[in-house]
Amino acid sequence: MSQLRVLEVSKSTGGLGTYMRWLADGLDRSRFALTFVCLSDGADALADELSARGWTALAWQMNRYKINPFTDAQVILRLARLIRRESFDLIHAHGSKAGFIARVAAIGSRVPVIYSPHNFAFHSGVPRWQARIFAFVEKLTARYWTAKIITVADGEQELARQFGVGTPDLYATVHSGVDLSAFSRRVDSSEQKTALGVPRE
Repeated sequence: MSQLRVLEVSKSTGGLGTYMRWLADGLDRSRFALTFVCLSDGADALADELSARGWTALAWQMNRYKINPFTDAQVILRLARLIRRESFDLIHAHGSKAGFIARVAAIGSRVPVIYSPHNFAFHSGVPRWQARIFAFVEKLTARYWTAKIITVADGEQELARQFGVGTPDLYATVHSGVDLSAFSRRVDSSEQKTALGVPRE
């Protein structure tokens, strides 16, 4: 069975950086060949980690929050060249900005794009006018340039429905798996209390 060649595009810091590490460690190497494009400040550190795990990883600078038409267009063109040169079977884009950039870069390539928003940019903490702009962009890209949207919680889909982003058949919820062994170490509570200056009782 041949490997599925997947391009993973994501910003490289915070929760998304952790998610990229989970993918790198969790996917079956006999079935998948991953190439990571790590965007934003700190991209080098994540790319180095992923490369050390045996994957192809590229670090490209991008402002992760602000829109800069000049530098963002450079990233889109660079990504478009990579997509056409490497003949990927699938593109998986993570987060709002990287998700938009990857979908635009893939236009005309005939490579399907799966998009994981990891919390849409029009969530409740965003001013209403801004949320409407973000939702309009998400509607456009969902309609024309997205094969599937994977949410990590059903609430994400509910929010998308409120703003009219995509159709129900476009969505699938895949809950994030968490390795609980990191939280199962035994701790001597008396020692910890003493170290922190907390009364034993």
